[in-house]
Amino acid sequence: MHPTLAKLLGRIVHSASGCWEFPSNNGNGYGRLRHCGRMLYAHRVSYELHVGPVPEGMQIDHLCRNRRCVNPEHLDAVSQAENLQRAAASITACPAGHAYDQKNTTFKDTETGRHRRCAECHRAQERSRRRRLKEKSRGEETL
Repeated sequence: MHPTLAKLLGRIVHSASGCWEFPSNNGNGYGRLRHCGRMLYAHRVSYELHVGPVPEGMQIDHLCRNRRCVNPEHLDAVSQAENLQRAAASITACPAGHAYDQKNTTFKDTETGRHRRCAECHRAQERSRRRRLKEKSRGEETL
């Protein structure tokens, strides 16, 4: 057995979801391990050992959305655009907890692309902005 594979498999925790979780040690959820003096992402090592080299310009997407997972059946080599699109699609609610559904989702085209936003939060932001402007104009009238 390849020594890096043995090191990888020796630290895996199998979860009920089918994920092979590698302990995270870099603060952003991705497991890392040292190989030949270099720190490597555990999911990339797993992909390369079980599937083959990561194609040039491709990233490894966690189909399970679990950054610590190193199960090769949960890993897919994709472009950065595809990886970002899949990640965005997996987010079903805004940070305030409102559902991203057909009724409550709007889109805004910007210089960096098309971005979805929560209609309920956007309405609240607009009410707050209008209130501030109204209060500001009242303050200027009294001067």
